[in-house]
Amino acid sequence: MQTESSSILEETIATIDAILGSELDEMTVERVVIGLFFTGVKLSNGSTGSCATPIKTIPEAVCCPSSAMAMPFPGKLAGRRAADLAREALSGHGIRRAVGIAAVNALADYCWQRRPHPDVELCPGVDAFDATEIRKGDKVVSTLVNNTLEDLLALARPEARVTIVGPTVGMQPDAFLARGADVLGCVKISAPDAFLDLLAEGGSGYHFFGRSAQKVVLARRPIGFDSRVA
Repeated sequence: MQTESSSILEETIATIDAILGSELDEMTVERVVIGLFFTGVKLSNGSTGSCATPIKTIPEAVCCPSSAMAMPFPGKLAGRRAADLAREALSGHGIRRAVGIAAVNALADYCWQRRPHPDVELCPGVDAFDATEIRKGDKVVSTLVNNTLEDLLALARPEARVTIVGPTVGMQPDAFLARGADVLGCVKISAPDAFLDLLAEGGSGYHFFGRSAQKVVLARRPIGFDSRVA
């Protein structure tokens, strides 16, 4: 049982561990790319996850030793246990956290294949803003990578329809649903190596959507819109 003080990421990691069990021990990191706009992690089973790169957390003086610490273990990530890298999502350092979240999202993608959530509908090719009604006066805020999402969700009115969107949002919805989220806008990576190649060359959503990745929506049932509309 999770305590009220546990974070979305902590609960998600725990859920992944419960779903995959001993299989998680065999999964390793195949490739990591820390791109200008997005960070991506591909696992040994082919599952791939992404996260926004918090580029502003990297000090400007990149030659000094303190700046070198911003990049997590260069040359030592491939072959690392996926579960260990996922724990970096709980780091207080921006780049480490981004790499960890990308690893968590890669594992979450695999977990969805193994155990889709029974109360959630997967809608491929749908933009999350089409799956929710944005009305005058509604607030658009929230990111997970800067560790403010839990506090923002706690401020949502009980009647609010909460939508969380972005490449940082993974396909393991349990912890989000428990905090009142109704719609999750995620990124499903269909061609991992092509996706990572684009990130390595400074690519953004403009370059990979419709090619190596697509937008997908995870929504509470009933969702109230035609999920067949792209």
